[in-house]
Amino acid sequence: MSPRQAVVRLWNGLPEKQGSRFIGTAFFIASNTLLTAKHIVNKYPVIYLDGVPGGGKDKIDPENIILCENRDVAILKVSISYDDVSPLCLTSKKFAMPQTVTSMPFP
Repeated sequence: MSPRQAVVRLWNGLPEKQGSRFIGTAFFIASNTLLTAKHIVNKYPVIYLDGVPGGGKDKIDPENIILCENRDVAILKVSISYDDVSPLCLTSKKFAMPQTVTSMPFP
């Protein structure tokens, strides 16, 4: 699985419903956990994922959104485990200059 397959789109409503809005992206860090930016999700009571493995959609209720107090980070817990996803690895290593960093927007 490519890293792009670990990335999903975030919506403030069901993607096919009129009035829903694309608000950003998140990526899997475990089979049932995603990471995104806090500023993307902190304004919306319910978040929907689009582009999850298998082509489905998933709803994230407010109690499953964890906002980091001092960082622009949010953790999203999904209701089911997507065992066929390859989570992106996070590292605790410090970056040294010069070092290449890859940024991937949603395709």
